[in-house]
Amino acid sequence: TGIKSLIESALKISVCKTLFEKESAFIILDDPFVALDEETFSGVSKVLNELSKETQIIYFTCTDARML
Repeated sequence: TGIKSLIESALKISVCKTLFEKESAFIILDDPFVALDEETFSGVSKVLNELSKETQIIYFTCTDARML
């Protein structure tokens, strides 16, 4: 389920980036990475930090271990 949620999130982000190419969009993520292991989440957090330089990201999580 972790990889499935990762793929779904990547698809949503890519659709958002494609639809709003000329406008500034934002992305809301509601704890989509809860099922990922620590190693995979570490990679995801690096990608999200890079993406956040050009896109506003609102990220909700209920665990301290998943904070960015």
